[in-house]
Formats: sequence, structure tokens, C-alpha cells
Amino acid sequence: MNQDFAKNGMFVSKPIFDRRSCNKLTSSITATFPLDTTIFLTEDEFWNKPDWRRHAVNPKDANNYLDKVSFSEIENNVGLDQKLTAIAGEGYKILSRRAQRLFPRAKLPRWIWDRVKNDGLANLNFYVREEYRGISHILYYDFHQDIISYNENHKMMSVCIYMDDVSGREDSPLIFLPGSHKFGVTHYPHRLCRVVDNPESWIYSDDSGNSMTIDQVAVSAKAGSGIFFHSLLLHGSQDSLSPSPRIVLRLLIGRAPDFTGKCVLDTAQEFVTGPKEIKNRRLDIAQDGSQIPQGNLLNSY
Repeated sequence: MNQDFAKNGMFVSKPIFDRRSCNKLTSSITATFPLDTTIFLTEDEFWNKPDWRRHAVNPKDANNYLDKVSFSEIENNVGLDQKLTAIAGEGYKILSRRAQRLFPRAKLPRWIWDRVKNDGLANLNFYVREEYRGISHILYYDFHQDIISYNENHKMMSVCIYMDDVSGREDSPLIFLPGSHKFGVTHYPHRLCRVVDNPESWIYSDDSGNSMTIDQVAVSAKAGSGIFFHSLLLHGSQDSLSPSPRIVLRLLIGRAPDFTGKCVLDTAQEFVTGPKEIKNRRLDIAQDGSQIPQGNLLNSY
């Protein structure tokens, strides 16, 4: 685990949540958040919103579904705590936690599809009714770094725990570019292009002219499996082709502020040669807060 995370920026664990816990959450979410158009605003309702230019609305403390259902498996899971302690240090901080569900494109209202089809980060919550914003509804995410929208320092990591079995393209597995964290923070959209004769291999360039060639890794795993990865690691997912789209439990973890020892996250930082911070991380957001269409590299093949 230690060497994989430090060098590659990621580590995939065996199931750390049992299937009963996974089924408990997925059944609850399925019953509460219909997988149909009733969760969305009508087009007229959307345009009458005073904040229609905003580009994303994620679950906040007041309506985060994980808090309402008291999903205590997070706090009480010894295996998860041990791994987080090893990577982020004793006393690590849970900066955010939320459930994410992919929404199938076939069921998306046409007017919403027309607005998001050229967006790289298609977070649908902006179009979702307030009462259904307790989870994140995602169409797809192009390659990005999780530090993109946070003001915390770069000593962060993310954890995505599959609540369903993910076995292939139909389930839209999370896709990673191992080692890409080494270039540090780079502007989104990132400088990426596919290798001509290998569509699953990418040339990644930083803002200083350096480049690396990376083979993507699509993580297929059993329900309950966890993916632990650096906040600078490029990752994304394509749209779901499954009639029962996968659900992911997603945690953002900060390094333990008072931990004086050396944790795995510290070792990983030694591999980062690029900047730890840049101005204007996102080049796809206009001054009024609206999203500038930039296309989606992951869906380009």
C-alpha cells in the first residue's frame, strides 16, 4: 500500500465494507432518490432561478444524505480507519463526505443534455430539485484533480468506495492516470492527448513544458472496495451504460494537522516535482460563475 500510493498516487484495497453495509446504503438511496426525471427542475423553473449561472451544487451539511441516514459504518469501520491513519496520519481530518450516483444519459431530459453535453465536469445537481440534492448526481467527469475546488492545502487525499460491483465499461469504472500527481497542480482542463495507436494511453504535459506518457487504469472491483488516491492524481469516469448506475461513497481526507511523524502522504509529496498551488486552477469557469464548454476527453473515443 505505502509504495503504491507514494509512487503511483493511488492504492486499491480489497473490500473494507461488507456487502450488507453496501446494500443498506444503495437500497436507501434508490428508495429516496428516484432514477428518473422527477428529480430535475423543469426548464422554466431552471431559468427562473436567480443563480442559474452557477456550475455545481454539492450536498451541504444541512442536507447531506449521509448525515440524515446516520451511515455510521464510516466512523466505525476499523479497516478504513487503519488505512486512513497510515496514509494521512493519526488524527486525520474528514474534510467532506458524500454519496455520488451516476445518472444514465438515456434518462436525462433533452434540455439538460443540450446544456451539459460539452461540459467536462457534468455535475447534474445544479439542475436537481433542492429536496434531491442530498447526494451528488453525476453524468460523467473528465480527467481532473480533486484539489480543483478546495482551498485546503495540497496535503489531501480522496477515497472512493464502490457500493456496487464494478466489472466493466457498462458500470463506468473510475479511471486513473497513475503517477500524474508528480506534476503538481495544473490548470483544468489539463493538457492531455491520447497516444495515436493506443487510445488507453495518454500524453500528459504540465504548464512548464514537461510531459509523461501514462497508461490509464480503469478500476473494476467488488462492492465495498476502496480506492485511495492523492488529491493531485488525474482521474475521471465516463457516462454509465448500466440500468442500475453505480453508487460511490466519496471521502476527502486532510493530513493530520498535529501529527509529527511521517505518513504515506508525506512520502508521496516527495515525488511531487511540480507546483503545490497555482492561480485560477479552473479555466472553464467564467467570471459570472458559469461553466465554459470545454468538451470531454474521456468521452472522445
